[in-house]
Amino acid sequence: MVSPLTFGTKTSILVGLLVAAVAYGGGYLVGDYDTDWYRSLHRPPNLPPELERNIPVIWAGLYALAGVGLAAVLWVDRGTIWKLSALLLLVVVQGLNYGYTYVFTIEQDLSRALLIAAALTATVALFLLLTSAARVWLAVACFLPYLGWCAYATLLTSQLAALNPPVAAG
Repeated sequence: MVSPLTFGTKTSILVGLLVAAVAYGGGYLVGDYDTDWYRSLHRPPNLPPELERNIPVIWAGLYALAGVGLAAVLWVDRGTIWKLSALLLLVVVQGLNYGYTYVFTIEQDLSRALLIAAALTATVALFLLLTSAARVWLAVACFLPYLGWCAYATLLTSQLAALNPPVAAG
């Protein structure tokens, strides 16, 4: 039986590309991360300036891969409950991604950003478990770099929080 949420190849690709474009464009809603506050942070040694300058390019690539991974989830016939579970996890991933960016750049709260980064990494890992159990290898291949980047961001955020403790109001 074909799932009512099964899309054709062209539709899946178009939806995936649209979602990737919206996700990438949503990063502009929080503005530039390169603020006076951000520049004042002490950096860990595993965050070289050349990597830091390329973070927007890295995210563009990750969102493009995520769009392809989403297309794979939409295209494969794995049943409605499986597909809704995968899509729900992706919605949570995107919400946590925006939440991290907001808390880190706007609220400048490294401790809360660390919690969100850890939850984001765990949610991407759950998505990978779900898609690998269903043998949706294209989605797995597309989200493995995303998991790696989220884990690295979690490590960096923990290091930034340790190197830059909050200033007590006084």
